[in-house]
Amino acid sequence: MKFAVQPADWSDFDPIGCDYADNMNDAYRLAADLGEDAMIWKLGTVAAMRWVRVTPDEVVYPVTN
Repeated sequence: MKFAVQPADWSDFDPIGCDYADNMNDAYRLAADLGEDAMIWKLGTVAAMRWVRVTPDEVVYPVTN
């Protein structure tokens, strides 16, 4: 399973502008390095789906929030 990380204020998935990770641990690291709210997207399904939102303080929120 792969993950993509991009700023949370981007409304749609941007396959060119995001960073990719092979596992969730790496995705969390990439999200923390952004220095702003980040969205981690789960890839490998029919379409990319929002997975979790991560703040600069590394607080994780489910996408439903």
